[in-house]
Amino acid sequence: MAEGHDAEKLRDIIESLRCGKQKKLDSNESDDDFQESFEELDQENGGTANPKLDTAHVNSEMEISELEKQLKELQIESKKAHLRQQIEKEKESLRTIHRSALTLPEGLQPSSLQQHSATGEPINFSQPNKEQSALQILSFIWPEPVEQFQTFTLGGEVEFRVGKKKTLDKVTIEEWGYANIRIMQELLKQKRLSNIQGYLNYTADIYRLAARNVWYSVLLYDKEYRQKQADELFEWGIYRQDLRDFQLVSKRDNPTFRAFSEASVGASKDGVKNGFHLCIKFGPHYPVNRENYSSAFRYRSKVETQIKKEIELGNYIVTKSIPTIVSSLGAVPKPNGDIRLIHDASQPIGISLNSYTSDTNCAYMDMRHALKLIKPNSFLAKIDLKSAYRSVCCHVSDHNLTGLKWTFLGDDSPTYMFDSKLPFGHSRSPKIFQKLSEAVCIIMKCRYNITCIAYLDDFLVIEDTMFNCNRGLHLLIRTLRELGYNINWSKVEGPAQRITFLGIIIDTRELTLTMPPEKQSDFYNLLLSFQKRKRASIKQIQSLCGKLNWACQMVKGGRTFLRRLINSISSAQNRNDKVLLNSEFEADISWWLNFMSVFNGTVKFMDFKPITSLQTDWLL
Repeated sequence: MAEGHDAEKLRDIIESLRCGKQKKLDSNESDDDFQESFEELDQENGGTANPKLDTAHVNSEMEISELEKQLKELQIESKKAHLRQQIEKEKESLRTIHRSALTLPEGLQPSSLQQHSATGEPINFSQPNKEQSALQILSFIWPEPVEQFQTFTLGGEVEFRVGKKKTLDKVTIEEWGYANIRIMQELLKQKRLSNIQGYLNYTADIYRLAARNVWYSVLLYDKEYRQKQADELFEWGIYRQDLRDFQLVSKRDNPTFRAFSEASVGASKDGVKNGFHLCIKFGPHYPVNRENYSSAFRYRSKVETQIKKEIELGNYIVTKSIPTIVSSLGAVPKPNGDIRLIHDASQPIGISLNSYTSDTNCAYMDMRHALKLIKPNSFLAKIDLKSAYRSVCCHVSDHNLTGLKWTFLGDDSPTYMFDSKLPFGHSRSPKIFQKLSEAVCIIMKCRYNITCIAYLDDFLVIEDTMFNCNRGLHLLIRTLRELGYNINWSKVEGPAQRITFLGIIIDTRELTLTMPPEKQSDFYNLLLSFQKRKRASIKQIQSLCGKLNWACQMVKGGRTFLRRLINSISSAQNRNDKVLLNSEFEADISWWLNFMSVFNGTVKFMDFKPITSLQTDWLL
């Protein structure tokens, strides 16, 4: 800076003058004797000193004062120039911020954000982004008077008024219609809309959906649809069933409300508060008192320890009277060495707890739902619940039907108890818990805009970025804990782009599904064991069909060779009955064995290669 340089130069001149003056005085008047002689000489000459010396001294003092004054002025000008430079830098930084995104105080969003120049002309910074990005409804809603706003003034020239912006859940259907027309105009202006009829068909479709579904769920569907259209560039009006299945929530008075109603309103509200009913009541139940299975005695110490723990937690309640239905108790070992207690609520046939139960069918979220939501390079996170069924109460009126007994070590007679939570073995327990898990997913989407799916007690968070996925993971954990569920912390994973869900490895970078090598080996050995059999029990075939159904998520076309196996046991009543394995059964098992012998365990679930040729048999 020139001013700073001049001030420094002037300061050096003043210092040199002061030093010169001091040296001159020292050289002429340093000796006291010389001073006395000079005074005597002055008296002899009539008291007149050297006039040239006095004049030089006065001139030096005046020059120093003038230079000091100039120095102060230059310092002030230098400071002013520095401040002007800082102001210009802050203005440029502010313009850069508003060209990208304005950062506001927490809870505030820009509403009709304007800059007022020195001439008073408003410059609008809230225009929609002109890039090829999704044009969303909230950016095109008509302006409203801001009742409460904050004013920010910077540099005396730029003024900002900031108020709360309307959120998606507050958008009315009239506001959506206005914004939708504005978006169409903007798309036409940007030459991004070639098929106006398709956009109008989409508009009509939204109004039809609004008549049957909760309006906020339609807004979420619309938001996701617009984002996908901008990303994938498909034609407007294309039917997207994957978005509808996950986003839309039917109204209560609509026939299609059945799936959601049981998870959120009516019976489920009563079930969450007072416990869920396990079976229908149509008359007195016949008394049943079954003996425990041998597996319970095989793992006696572990079974007894777990029963005592359930009693301490209040899940098993000891009763002096014998419950109406006392089911058999069994133990199934887990891979980690623990056991799972099973209540066989299916025996005896006709008078068991499951015999009095209806409405057990349920559509579960599985890998197919996840693959509809996963996009390339998505981030995933997984949460598993611990003792999930033990978090849900059954109705008090059903306690007498969930009885069990156990003879503790040292006792002579059995202790009778009833289960106050969902029994593991009751046919309606999976449906009840699945509906509750789906309700949690709906809460996450409606309240936090976090995408997740649930298969019973397994939750999968699916988001585009690691930040959103990590945020969704923490919000889901907090929500589950607030609802009273126990988290299995050892099985919490993510965020990651490669994760194991429902026993299958999902890779969002390679867009592949992989069967773990150990599961692939176990699956192949299971098929070999059935190839040599002539007969098998219904229970064994059901287990085989379950594993084949799981494998069909990776084996395209596998369901074709599963259907006949399911049909062979569809009419069976007793799971312990054995059936002969016919030639069709053997042929399907042979196909699976041949396929698994050459299958590497990995399959692509998303293929971006375009279809260039389509051929069909002329006989079709």
